[in-house]
Amino acid sequence: MRLVPIGAAAVLFGGWWFATNGSAQVVPPEPHRHPGNFAAIEQLVTEINSAEKSEQINKMRNFGYIMARLKWSQSRPVKICFIDPAVSNETSSPKTIERIITLAMKWVQPSYANLTLDFGPPSARRRCSSADNGDIRIGFDPKSPYGPNWSVVGNDSSIPPDKPTANFYFEPDSGLAYYFPYTILHEFGHALGLIHEHQGGNCEGEFDFTLLYQYYGWTKEQIDANFRHLTNPGIVQLTPYCKGSIMNYVVDKAYYYQKTASVCYTPPISQLAECDQKTASVAYPPVVAAQSQAASQVYSIVEASTDDTLPNEQKKLLLAGAADVAQKAGLPDQLVDLIKRTAEDPTSFTDSTIRDLRLTLSNISKITVGGAASGPAAPNILMPAPSPAEKKLIVNIFKSLPAGQ
Repeated sequence: MRLVPIGAAAVLFGGWWFATNGSAQVVPPEPHRHPGNFAAIEQLVTEINSAEKSEQINKMRNFGYIMARLKWSQSRPVKICFIDPAVSNETSSPKTIERIITLAMKWVQPSYANLTLDFGPPSARRRCSSADNGDIRIGFDPKSPYGPNWSVVGNDSSIPPDKPTANFYFEPDSGLAYYFPYTILHEFGHALGLIHEHQGGNCEGEFDFTLLYQYYGWTKEQIDANFRHLTNPGIVQLTPYCKGSIMNYVVDKAYYYQKTASVCYTPPISQLAECDQKTASVAYPPVVAAQSQAASQVYSIVEASTDDTLPNEQKKLLLAGAADVAQKAGLPDQLVDLIKRTAEDPTSFTDSTIRDLRLTLSNISKITVGGAASGPAAPNILMPAPSPAEKKLIVNIFKSLPAGQ
């Protein structure tokens, strides 16, 4: 626990030191603070507060929720890259990065968010660059202007492509076992588009904002942006309020009028709650079985088309057939368009394109290697490639066709 010298008399509230005189400026030692990108959040709050509020939205007070316009598309993998800090630190180490990935993947395990997170292969996690940038870009800057641990909400396009959309930095040996998993899970919830659970309305009257303004260490605007009830026609209600949700703030009991008896008081947590699973699955729902089957078929055809012994004309036929199957099954338009473009010029079928197709089709079909769906290897789970016999059969069929058929 970090104690701040306060000089004059002080009183101990729930384990935190607070100054009793008005002359000393004291920041309570708040180890679980995770400031968001204040510029982005304040812009979002301005938009929310100035938006026209419908009667239906004004009644939305008891639900965990998501900013609908900031959801990621389920039609392609969400690419994630890491920004090397100027000076390496423990948080940016390969070992810690793997811990971050393992925790992030819990949001997309079976029955959670039907979304593919692509961190690059285990042997070479993706590093942010102009050649291979990420949708989510994670920095490790201990002096980040927004605080050590934060994330913007979902696919906020207002962030320049050369800037981080999230940052993680942990002091070595903090002694807070729950803090690391809590922070990673919470911030990745934001990265998927989820808003704070306590900002759904239930907790507006639970927080002692006088104490928050005086001692929390943030400006009034920052506290309002992260604690006050948010309403907006673009916010979609998902699940009933849940005090065990990882998307709640874990703050000291002194900041609640009713202390631990508050309906919003959340003790230290380090894992996703059942309500987080429900929220994730509603935000990113599964596809129907027919689409899953079609994705498997398309995957086999796409894999067969990568055979270098096939002439380009026959590759075109294979990929055109795959696009037709995908379109008829109602698979995402972006996926269909990508296959069609590749069918027009198979030479454009780069390793990156193949990887995108594999990951997307794998996500839709939910066929995974060995049935695994979480853990260190999870970010790169792909559908099993067609068996040699199956691939050979597809290739031979197309080799037997006259050119142009």
